Order: sequence, then C-alpha cells, then structure tokens
Amino acid sequence: MMKAAVCLVLTVVGGALAKPQLPESCLWTGDRSVDCEFDIYSKNYNPVLAAVEISRIPQIANLKFQINVASKTQTMVTDDMLVTIGQSFNSTSVTSLTFVLGSLKKITGEGIAAFSALNPIAKNTLTFLDFDLQINPVDDNNAATIGANLAKFSNLESVTINVKNDYLTGKGLASIVSGLEGYKKLKSLVIIGASSEFSSSAASESIGETLANLKSLRSLHFECSNCSLTDSYYASILERLTQLPSLNKLSVVLEGNKLEGSAFVSTVSSVAAYRKLAMLSVDFSEYFPGASGNNTINLTSVKTAVDTLNKANYQGQLSLNFENSIPLNSAEAYASAFACLKNRNILQGAVKLTTTSIPKFRYNEVTEKSVSVDPSCSDGLKLETDVTGGPENNHFHKCVTCA
Repeated sequence: MMKAAVCLVLTVVGGALAKPQLPESCLWTGDRSVDCEFDIYSKNYNPVLAAVEISRIPQIANLKFQINVASKTQTMVTDDMLVTIGQSFNSTSVTSLTFVLGSLKKITGEGIAAFSALNPIAKNTLTFLDFDLQINPVDDNNAATIGANLAKFSNLESVTINVKNDYLTGKGLASIVSGLEGYKKLKSLVIIGASSEFSSSAASESIGETLANLKSLRSLHFECSNCSLTDSYYASILERLTQLPSLNKLSVVLEGNKLEGSAFVSTVSSVAAYRKLAMLSVDFSEYFPGASGNNTINLTSVKTAVDTLNKANYQGQLSLNFENSIPLNSAEAYASAFACLKNRNILQGAVKLTTTSIPKFRYNEVTEKSVSVDPSCSDGLKLETDVTGGPENNHFHKCVTCA
C-alpha cells in the first residue's frame, strides 16, 4: 500500500473557521460535499494521494470521486493503486460515495472486483453508494466477487450499480443483485447493464427473487438494453416485484431486447398490484439502428394496456418510449389507441413512436413521429411529425382521437 504524508490546512475567514483546503483536482460543491475528478487536464494526477487526504477531512459527508484516462506523462492507475484508493475511503463522516471509473488501460476486472470491497469502516458508515463501472472489463467471475462484497455492507439505503459492458452476461448481473438480498434499509435501487445476454431463465429468476425480498424498496430502476430478454425472462423479474409493499416508482429500460406486446401488457397490469405506485416509466425502444435484437409492440397490446389502466383508474405518472418498436407506418393508429386513456394527463412528455434515419441531402421525408398531451387537442392527443426540409426540420401535428 502506498503511504502518504497528510497536511490538513485550516484557515480563518472573518472570525469563522473556513473549509479545509482540498487536494488538487478536488472542489467543494456544497457545505459538506466534495467532487474530485482526475483526467488529462489535472495538474496533479494522483488519485491515490487525494483519497488518503480526503479521508482525513471530517467535514466531508458526500464524496464523488472520478478517475478518467491519464495522459502519457501522467502515472496510470493500476489494480493495486485502485485497491489502495478503496481502502482509503475510510472516513467515518462520509455517508455518501459516488465512484466513477473511466476505461483505464492498466485496470482489470479483478482489480475492480477487489476495489469494490472498499474497507470495514465504509461498510458500516455508507448509506448511499454509486459505482459507475461501465465500459470496464467486469465479467461474470468479477461480478460474483462484487456481489459478495456488496453483501457485507450493512446500512445502505440507496444503491446504484452501472456495469454496462460487453463482458457480462445475465448470470453476472444476477450475481451483483444477489449481494443486496439482506439489505433491510434499501429504499432506492438502480441497476444498469447492457449486452448482458440472458441465455436461460435462471438469471432472471434469481434477480426477481432477490428484488422481491427488498421490502423497504420505494424506487427501482432496472435497465438492461440489448440483453436478449424475452417475455418469459422479463416476466420472472416483473411478477415478483408485486411483492414489494412500498414501491412508489418503477422504471424499466429494456431497449433492443426480444420483448413483445405481452411484456408491455404485463407491466401495465402490475399497476393494480402496486398500491402506492406514483410513477411508471417504460422504455421498450430500439437500442440503436442495426442492433441484433428489437422489441415488437403490437397494436392489440397497446389497446389492452390502455384498457387496463382505465379499469385500474391509475392516477400516477406514465412515461413511455416505443421508438422503432412499432410498425413504421402505423403511428397514427397507435396514437389513437393512447388517446383512449380516460386520464390522458398521466402521460409525462411525448411518447416516441418511430424514427427514420434519412440519408444526407434527402429532404421532405418523415424522420420522427411522437404523441403527447396538448391543450389544443382537448378531445385526444397530439401526433407530431418531424419532416426534413433543408438545414432545419419542419414540424407539424394533428389531433387524434380514441379509435
């Protein structure tokens, strides 16, 4: 472990004790909040020393620590250095930690997994933890270690884990989620993955079972784009969420999977089970043009979902995105189906329906269609169309009613 001499500098301003001086690349962003960021522009790219110095400042309660790529003249962070940084986050005053790790050449999945253990003090004092590890080589074996380390934290109320990469499968994502099973105080959870292929129901069932045991959970964001999720795999997660008595906000982002209309219907049907649900956000859009998988939401399922919402008398907020998951020429029919909502004001923002990529210099072609609530359409919804028409897009809309 690297050793460092720490000098805490305090100054007096106007008779009052000023905030302690921070290491270079660190700034006060609030009374007790500090943001440290290391990148090619840092005069002193030394996150190891900064982590040690930060841990000695008791005035800090909220810490964001971000390590980006170093320049050729700076010392690159290694696995051993990363573990030292984690061990140095041992302040008894820091209760909120956000850690962002760029894609660094000398960092491996094993190093990230070892770092995730942090230290015994952090395991007991942290109530908010955010690990942003996307685009890093965390594989299923590393994820199992991360999950085991997470299981040792005792007081977390809010957790965000971002492991978007091309190394992890659904099995690894399930291993990370399983580490949260004993969390009795957890109120907010964000799980973000991408390209984590689900090849069997075992991983999705494991995720669903773990989430069902988080009885204090109020807010859940589950994101797994381009993960080969089918309706049955998704159902094994969703159906278990109805066991959460305090769930107030549910967000699912499942771009570019293999979902069909029944997945949307089952998501909406669960509204009646979530007695306290005030916000439902569903993103079944395309992952990106040309991606291997894509959801297909048929018109019948949308009509069924709207009927379900009407019967449930749902009054919460509803955010939807079906971009390129519906037939290209059927946008108006889908807009009319959404117009059948008894309370159309539950829609938050525009519902994207279709987007078309237009080759350069080809104008007067439709590029996007979306539907939204608008005061000018008192008996229905506004179907807006963007059309290429030169340097800037033209916009026009029409009102659509229930059909």
